[in-house]
Amino acid sequence: MKTPKTKKGVALIEFTIVALLLIAILFGIAEMAWMFSRYMLVSAVARQACRQYALADSVSNVSALILETSAELGLKPGSDGYNLIPELTYRTRSGNSWGPWLESADSAEPGDQVRVKITYTYPALVGAFILKDNTATVSAESIMRREESFIDQP
Repeated sequence: MKTPKTKKGVALIEFTIVALLLIAILFGIAEMAWMFSRYMLVSAVARQACRQYALADSVSNVSALILETSAELGLKPGSDGYNLIPELTYRTRSGNSWGPWLESADSAEPGDQVRVKITYTYPALVGAFILKDNTATVSAESIMRREESFIDQP
């Protein structure tokens, strides 16, 4: 029994449509895995910087540590298409609640909460199919309580 001429290319067209959908799903999975790995690295940098900041180190030292650590982990801050923005803030306790986050981070006293928030923008791995501007952004923050100064003491 012969198939009609109108049915000859149907299998090829169906395969093409299904294959394109599967490839798009595969690219999406790869992009999400890449984004998650970038998030884990940014989170590690934020945690390490916040620990240093909580030990009463200066903002300039903590900012230098952020750039150094992120470069060691392969985040490429300052490279073409890569942008790493650290934000160091603190807040004090007033009564039974915490006040708002303040920008003048060197003014933090022992017992205050300190926060390091890092926003990292990078070129997407296969983002042309998923992201409209071909960049992805991940953000992580860490909050700790500021301690007495233990740095540079004998």
